Amino acid sequence: MLKSPSNVQVILIAKFIGFVLFSLLTCCFLWVRPEKTAKMLLVMNCISFASLLGIAIWAIKAAHGLGSLLSAGPKVRGSYKTGWAIVQSVSCVVGAIAVGLSNQADFSRFAYKLGDQVAGQLFSIPVFGILVPLLGCITASATGRIYGEVIWNPPVLVNKWLEMDYTAASRISAVFTGSVSQIGINLIDNAYAGGMDLAGLLPRWINIRRGAYLTLIASVLFQPWQLLSSASVFLNVLSAYSVVLGPLTGIMMTDYWFVRRRKLKLSHLYRADSTSIYWFWHGINARAFLAWTIGFVPLLPGYINHINPDIHVPEAMKNLYNLAFPLGLLSSSLSFYILCRVWPPQGLGQVDDTDVFDTFTDAEANRLGIATCHSLNNLDVIKTEKTPKSTVERLELNN
Repeated sequence: MLKSPSNVQVILIAKFIGFVLFSLLTCCFLWVRPEKTAKMLLVMNCISFASLLGIAIWAIKAAHGLGSLLSAGPKVRGSYKTGWAIVQSVSCVVGAIAVGLSNQADFSRFAYKLGDQVAGQLFSIPVFGILVPLLGCITASATGRIYGEVIWNPPVLVNKWLEMDYTAASRISAVFTGSVSQIGINLIDNAYAGGMDLAGLLPRWINIRRGAYLTLIASVLFQPWQLLSSASVFLNVLSAYSVVLGPLTGIMMTDYWFVRRRKLKLSHLYRADSTSIYWFWHGINARAFLAWTIGFVPLLPGYINHINPDIHVPEAMKNLYNLAFPLGLLSSSLSFYILCRVWPPQGLGQVDDTDVFDTFTDAEANRLGIATCHSLNNLDVIKTEKTPKSTVERLELNN
């Protein structure tokens, strides 16, 4: 059925139905709170890795080898071009995880104690960051020998299975292969991350769950399927992350580690008015915008040329773009630090005298030199700090 040209419309409808069903299934998983997803995501990761490994083994067996792609000679000649091609590849890979780097605090804050997330990051980022792309390259190379064309996109490979062998077994394999992985990625990188951002912007009306649902609905408007139309388009999307998020990540790191030296007044982070030391000018930190622009603009010409090679730019601009993430991060970091030294923001070094949100244990509070919130004497202070009503009620009940 899927081989017939007359059934193109049927295939499009089938894909649309699949997209709708996938979105509805994602909605079910979004009902789970982010802090309750650890075990669920562990199971998803194990299933995903097993699926990718199984696909690679199948491809090697069906092709009777690794295929010719891995042994093919380089298309780029000369040490200069080869060197910059490697730099561009590294930048592209970093761009692929740039979203996770910038959103890391959204999830590491659920750790039971300081540093719990470090071991997992040290293992998962380099190990799976090498193994998963390697399995993808092996599979793509093997498909060139199996089908006569290199298939790099997993959904296209799954469709190929259905075209060649439309059986119950192939349909079940098509459903489970990659779908678990995509649901996990959709939850963490897209829905929850967007939900947390929206909840931070509009906490009175939006919580994380509502924000996640709104993000899921809004994602349809951007036609995400267009991003996978070809390998080059997909790589351009990943490169765009480096251009935008490299400078942003640098500003965030510099602000926390070097400008504020890890000292934050937590109670003022949740004040959406001019009484907060983090209000700046109507909620806008001009230093951050200026520093981000300084890191972003030099990368823009090279990025435009990368998307449309017909637009010619100097070779130096192309090389700057190849260094997108590290260059953007360093230039914005340095610019932001200098701006904060020349034009210091309000409230540097200030912290709360009282553990307003019941964040720390008694031992941690004593070590930090702040009063705990487990006494009636401190409740009046907590109430004046505009603590959420639910927190105040809980503290009153405990006392």
